[in-house]
Amino acid sequence: MKTLKWFWLIALVTIGFKLYNLVMAGPGGYAPDQMQAFVGMVMVFAVISCIIIVAWVVRRAKTVLSEKLARESTATNL
Repeated sequence: MKTLKWFWLIALVTIGFKLYNLVMAGPGGYAPDQMQAFVGMVMVFAVISCIIIVAWVVRRAKTVLSEKLARESTATNL
């Protein structure tokens, strides 16, 4: 998970630099292949973000479920 978070951060910084270059390019803009690379980086960033969010939700649900099961098992043992 830590590696995935580093990839997320690297993708965010790269997108920031590409966006800055896009703004500074002016009316001439980017070449089509550079725009495709930018859109691809944004898509990768979105996918990594979704994976991180789903992993967090699953981890949180697992924690809540295990706490609930532990409470139930101690209640039945009494």
